Amino acid sequence: MNKIVLAVLISCFSPVLMAAPELKGSPGELSVYLLDNRKIISINGAAEEKVEADQAIIALTIKNEARSLDGALQENEQLQARVNKSLLGGGITTEKIKAANFSSTPDYGWLKDKPKSYEISREVKVSIANAAQMRAVARVVDSIDEVFMGTMSFEDSAKTDNELKTVQKALDNILAKKALYEKTFAVSLALVKVVDQGVRPVYAEPRMRRAMKTEMLSSVMQDSSGGAGSAASGQFSGITYYANAVAEFVVAN
Repeated sequence: MNKIVLAVLISCFSPVLMAAPELKGSPGELSVYLLDNRKIISINGAAEEKVEADQAIIALTIKNEARSLDGALQENEQLQARVNKSLLGGGITTEKIKAANFSSTPDYGWLKDKPKSYEISREVKVSIANAAQMRAVARVVDSIDEVFMGTMSFEDSAKTDNELKTVQKALDNILAKKALYEKTFAVSLALVKVVDQGVRPVYAEPRMRRAMKTEMLSSVMQDSSGGAGSAASGQFSGITYYANAVAEFVVAN
């Protein structure tokens, strides 16, 4: 009799036991499953911070040609000395003048085994911070035929601080939205995790992209409100930092 009762009980409860879900998967997958059941709310935060670049990096190329390699090298060194002297006289310090790429190109002419001449090309990068220093670079380009102006890039010396400031604004944006949701829906949200999606700098179109005559450059710089001798607003390039972050919250009540 007891065996019959036990068999009946097992047959009654077995569908219930079989109906219970079986959780399988990695710890990460199980975590996602459990969090979804806890009513997760994702809040996106975005922010931007606009600043002015306070430094420009100008690439100058010193290029000359001579019949012998030694002669070409000596002439190029003399040209670089002239460039350095002129830049120093324009208020640009030695540490702001740095030699970069260097190349030597032989010209063999037509069906000749030995080069008939050698061309030397040396790149010098100059960091400037104001209008007066920009004019010093322009005078070098205008006065020395073997010196050519190449690319101009812009930098923000406070880049790290401005990136952190932008991220902070994005996080503040998240907290403001969180407070609004809690007030509107009468709930309490507890933080689960934050995903920092990074900071992206975007450079505005600069006012100067290529070499100008000294007179033209002076006119452009004088239009700036900060005066000719200082880093006036807008004379280099504007930079906008964009930051995004996502925070996940769980409904606590």
